[in-house]
Amino acid sequence: MALAFGSPRLAFHSLLAEQPKGSRGYVFSLARRLAVQPGQRFPDVVQYGVTVSPVLRHEYNVNGGIPSDYLRIGDFLFKVDPDSRAKNAVMAGLRASAGLSVAVAKGAVLSFSGYKEYRRAVGDDLSVREHGGAVTLSHTRDDWSYIDVSAGQYEKRRKLGDDSTKYAVVTVGRIIGSAEATRDVSGTFMRIRDNSTWQNRVRFNVASVNPHLGLWRLSVEAGDRLEGRLLPTLSVTGAYSNILFGSPTTLSLSAIQERGGKFFGTERRDDILVARADRRFGRRLDGYVSVERRNSSIEAFSHTNIEAGFVIRGLGLAN
Repeated sequence: MALAFGSPRLAFHSLLAEQPKGSRGYVFSLARRLAVQPGQRFPDVVQYGVTVSPVLRHEYNVNGGIPSDYLRIGDFLFKVDPDSRAKNAVMAGLRASAGLSVAVAKGAVLSFSGYKEYRRAVGDDLSVREHGGAVTLSHTRDDWSYIDVSAGQYEKRRKLGDDSTKYAVVTVGRIIGSAEATRDVSGTFMRIRDNSTWQNRVRFNVASVNPHLGLWRLSVEAGDRLEGRLLPTLSVTGAYSNILFGSPTTLSLSAIQERGGKFFGTERRDDILVARADRRFGRRLDGYVSVERRNSSIEAFSHTNIEAGFVIRGLGLAN
């Protein structure tokens, strides 16, 4: 179960505890990926991959515009220029990604990853360019405690505005087994630069997997309030993953508070609710649908949007 949803440590612990039929090969593979395989020599390239995948999605606000026809500033009401209005579109493009993980010592894995994506609106001249990269050092101890240290950067370029994010993250956690479930409990400190503003955030996360009940996750995150910048100050996310109707599926619900913003001298406060479903439709096809409701103290920024898309795992080289 945990293996199907991208949690190697949880999967390794639960497979060792349950020892289901046919799991021996997975156990050895996971032990090597985590650099805890007996007799493993270092350095050892435990995972690599290069892929190019088609992308198709219906996307909200592809140009970074204002999601309203009118904008109120004080007692004045202004009509938003059509060129500055947020636009929705069906986007098609390509995503190229690469990753490399090297076991450098017992329990220690150094990983590199990067991607580049280009999407263009069908029947329009709007486009979105994204790229990002990260480096992570993970260490898993014999007592099932672990520490992950990572740093990365992400950029998104649109017609009316670009986004740039840099981050450094430290996570400390432990895998805990019981008769009912295997749990991953962790705490994370994040130092994030959103465009030109640095913010500190902390997160508490717990994931619990049971072979009969599926995988549950709960995450609570809090961030500094910085006057003059609208940033997340509190978020709570719950997610459930299982094999539903024959395919891996994840359902999630997030509640987010954004505070600290100013709009022409008026304080801006946003409350956001996001419901999302992700599903694997086949060996090479993943899809998702997401519904977001944003309630803002600045009426022009309140909106509901629906996004959906597919990623086809395309040509590539991977172990």
